[in-house]
Amino acid sequence: MRARPVRLLRRAESHVTKAFDWYESKRPGLGADFLAAFERFLRRIAGNPGVCPVYRDNVRRLFMKSFSYLIFYKVTDAESIVVLVIHANRDPRYWP
Repeated sequence: MRARPVRLLRRAESHVTKAFDWYESKRPGLGADFLAAFERFLRRIAGNPGVCPVYRDNVRRLFMKSFSYLIFYKVTDAESIVVLVIHANRDPRYWP
């Protein structure tokens, strides 16, 4: 697959913001570390959208091991769309 831009849905952006706030409340700077790791994973998705196999219904799942977060995204002809960003310990019924 060729590289393409990555767009986050509002719901995904909201979860990233909440994760940042939570990590930052635990230790100043940890939220910034989370965002830096998240940005690295977004660049990975942008550079190689097919890096992860399809999880379900054309949604792919990438695991951010360092923070135990899952990034769920769809790949279209024009872009990759991040639909959800959640902690891996979240109830799987919440996943797409």
